Amino acid sequence: MLAHVRIAGLLALIKRAPDIDETHDMTDEIRQIIKSHGRLPIQADQLAENADLYEAGMNSHASVNVMLALEDHFDIEFPDHMLTPGVFESIASIEAAVAELRYPGLRHTTETVRVSSSSSENVVSSPSD
Repeated sequence: MLAHVRIAGLLALIKRAPDIDETHDMTDEIRQIIKSHGRLPIQADQLAENADLYEAGMNSHASVNVMLALEDHFDIEFPDHMLTPGVFESIASIEAAVAELRYPGLRHTTETVRVSSSSSENVVSSPSD
């Protein structure tokens, strides 16, 4: 069976992909930023990664403060299309947005990969081919 992905693109993504420790550190750093700027009545470390930060007490003003702190801390800039409440609604959604900005193209690694056993060659192509 052969996975169909572009080998050059895959290798480039692997080189840019964060390792497990870096991703874990990013989650901790995001939790610290939320703790410092989110104005939540509970501690950020008590929240599940998918917990709704707005339901936990974060208001729109605090979400702007969180966004600015994230930009400063991670040296990124959120483009206009990412300035939505959904991007900042949970630790997981924030982490996904930060990862997308820090590692462009990485989000494409979650696409479905086609598998074929009809050829004995090691042919590699993208899922859209």
